[in-house]
Amino acid sequence: MKAVGDKLFFINYDYTYGNELFVSDGSMEGTRMVKDINPGINGSAPTHLTSFNGKLYFAADFGYGPFLWSSDGTEEGTKQLKPGNISFTSFAQTNDKLFFSSVQAVGKGQELYAIGETGNIYLVKDLYRGAASSYPDHLQGADTMIYFFANDGKHDYELWKSNGTKEGTVLVKDITEFGGTFPDYNNLVTVNSKLFFTVNDILWQSDGTKKGTHPVDDSNLSGVTGIGNLTALDNKLAFTAFEPSTGQELYIGEVTVAGLTIAKATNASEIKVNTTAFSARLYPNPVHSKAILEISGKIKDLTIIMSDMSGKVVWQINRHNQSYINLQQKNWQQAFIW
Repeated sequence: MKAVGDKLFFINYDYTYGNELFVSDGSMEGTRMVKDINPGINGSAPTHLTSFNGKLYFAADFGYGPFLWSSDGTEEGTKQLKPGNISFTSFAQTNDKLFFSSVQAVGKGQELYAIGETGNIYLVKDLYRGAASSYPDHLQGADTMIYFFANDGKHDYELWKSNGTKEGTVLVKDITEFGGTFPDYNNLVTVNSKLFFTVNDILWQSDGTKKGTHPVDDSNLSGVTGIGNLTALDNKLAFTAFEPSTGQELYIGEVTVAGLTIAKATNASEIKVNTTAFSARLYPNPVHSKAILEISGKIKDLTIIMSDMSGKVVWQINRHNQSYINLQQKNWQQAFIW
């Protein structure tokens, strides 16, 4: 759902119209479908509902892929904007501009576009010159710029920033070697004017400069894997991560001008003391690709995460409040393959 002024927009499924855009003013009679964008039971499946300058902007498919639309809540005021496919990548806002990834012009690929304060749509910069595409993705708004990842043909998929002008759209840092492994960029979030993200399970931070873009250096991240769910909490960064001695836990980082200081939000020593004794056996030994895990003991809740020597999680399972986990009389076995 997305609120725009005194209107609440949301997606609803109807057996006649499919998934379409609805609007509500908070009353029964004021809750209705805005427009049947794609007639039929499939609907237009609107996504990425975004409030910008008093209107709703979203992507909708009327049979030819997702296109850019805007709505004021009326059928007449719900319109497709400038022909061209729009990526399912989310929107980002800064400097009174709304950014998105799209194919809008003949001879240009999928590039970074923006909607100005007056509603004008324009190409911010043709990063991969000509008909090729730079595929801007993971757009994230900050105070005076947006961050995103793109491939300009000279570098791999790297971190860029833009203030909405051609001159102000530049590469922040070449993180990976060209032609190397395609990076796993995930979990972008901005906290206190800094960008945080993960690359191949390593937590990075950036202030928009090449020098200020680097892995987070904090002793509490030693041996930590599976970093995810990056979330801004005022001037703090919250995320989940796995460490062998404490398992999957919540971490909190204080974001200051100097950088990020991390603390675990759970008391690991208390967890260890209160854990009921149990035994575990993994066989055969050594393990290559198939194994059996056998656990015995009185256990009510069970979470198992298996990782290889590099820290990559290869298998995991969660069982909570289930009677067969109470292992007073017999062992519990789980065979797994990765």
